[in-house]
Amino acid sequence: MNQLGDGNNYAMSNLMKIGIIGNGIAAWCVNKYLLNKDKNLEILRFGNDSFLRTCSLRTTSINCMRGTQKGISPLGDLMVDSMLEFERFIQEFPNNGSIKTYETQCWLDEESKFTKRFHEYKKINSVQEIELSHEYLSYQSEAYLINPPAFYHGLELNDVKANLVTSVNKRSNGFHLETDKGEFEVDKLFLCAGVNNSLFQDLINDDDTLDFIKRTKPVKGDYLYLNTQHNIRPKSIAIENHHLIFRENEILIGSTSFNDNDIQLVNHTKLRKVYEHIQDSIRFGLPSYEKFDAICGIRAKGRKRMPKWGKVGDNLYFVGGLYKNAFSFAFKAAKDLCHDVFAD
Repeated sequence: MNQLGDGNNYAMSNLMKIGIIGNGIAAWCVNKYLLNKDKNLEILRFGNDSFLRTCSLRTTSINCMRGTQKGISPLGDLMVDSMLEFERFIQEFPNNGSIKTYETQCWLDEESKFTKRFHEYKKINSVQEIELSHEYLSYQSEAYLINPPAFYHGLELNDVKANLVTSVNKRSNGFHLETDKGEFEVDKLFLCAGVNNSLFQDLINDDDTLDFIKRTKPVKGDYLYLNTQHNIRPKSIAIENHHLIFRENEILIGSTSFNDNDIQLVNHTKLRKVYEHIQDSIRFGLPSYEKFDAICGIRAKGRKRMPKWGKVGDNLYFVGGLYKNAFSFAFKAAKDLCHDVFAD
């Protein structure tokens, strides 16, 4: 139990129950950051991948700036700040399932968008052990390869309290949740449910957030995954818009992207073309397409590709639209929201 000398933390620990709807990277980070402030907080997280699939467990999960700098756009500024917070976090908590390495972006056409993005680039025929089938223009960026299950387990969070939230009702002193595992009362509630945040929009009294939810679209992505021993150092190789990723004992190839689509079925026609493009671009014996698992994840693409987080009602907080940068945005969101909670 906390000592009485810290009045705010003592009050939070002994009087406050916090609920989090969601079980992806946003929910994990909010949970962890709150506990970092006060390890005695009672935090109830709701959501099971077997009931509503978690995109955070179905992602190639690369953190890489790819030339992004501050001062160009609000989105770029937020990406830089979020990456800095991610790096701070993993230095403080090193058991995090991430490996620092690099990503090599490769392209053929001098008139490509990549030439415009990367002002300094060079011609290459290989990326370390991987020989390329053409001479490519290239740019190398620092990158972090994240293993989502390992990252989650490294956080050492309590398990979810229920698999599925069926209804939430506002009370004068908090929220009443009905779930498949019973009923729960919480004082503060976080909505971290990705594309499913819209299920709880009736709780929100912030007009801009309601507009944000209305304009948030699901984006389906498919990629290939194989657990196999290999002797390739961890890295990401981007051939134009497609990725070949080597993590320890894992190969990933991705990905496809389908806007405004939440169908949990892999499009093998499109994904096989991605595989064939990667296969044709390297001189390396990839396992056959059929040996890989084909995985589908549904991301939430926010208004103007921007994420959103903040307080959206009395004792109600929201994280949404993290899209392709969830594994960096989630850390900045959790830090900001944690400050808000303890400031209330």
